[in-house]
Amino acid sequence: MNNEWQVTNLELSKRLKELNFKQDSLWYWIFDDGVEQVYQTEYGAIYDQARQPEWILTQLSKENMPTQEELEHISAYTVAESWDILPNEIDNGKGNYFKTIEGQRGGYKSVTGEWLFEIQGTMLLSERLAKMLIYLAENNLIKGLTNE
Repeated sequence: MNNEWQVTNLELSKRLKELNFKQDSLWYWIFDDGVEQVYQTEYGAIYDQARQPEWILTQLSKENMPTQEELEHISAYTVAESWDILPNEIDNGKGNYFKTIEGQRGGYKSVTGEWLFEIQGTMLLSERLAKMLIYLAENNLIKGLTNE
């Protein structure tokens, strides 16, 4: 399976960052500016050719994470990370709704079957979960899960 299918896509990852979600993930979108790089080795200099600027999906550890000034990076949450970030239950004052995935639908649903909201479509599960996080943040239904 393609790694990009298992994490939030670049567009949704950028939106999650804009909403101030913690930038802490197993995978990251890294912006490669395409500038020629020179690496010094014990055998001399190695030149990495200049190329088109692009976003690259990569796996980095906290120890190897560049600063934002060195290299722009954005968390690409895995399905498991997004699922863990989503609260299991939401009380909107009118009732309790539970985190639910049913086929091509995801959202929060009451025990009576009423949806607080649902995200539908044939999109990847990683995208559906990211859209659920975005909905919750934009509608002030989650607190304490961001950098604020």
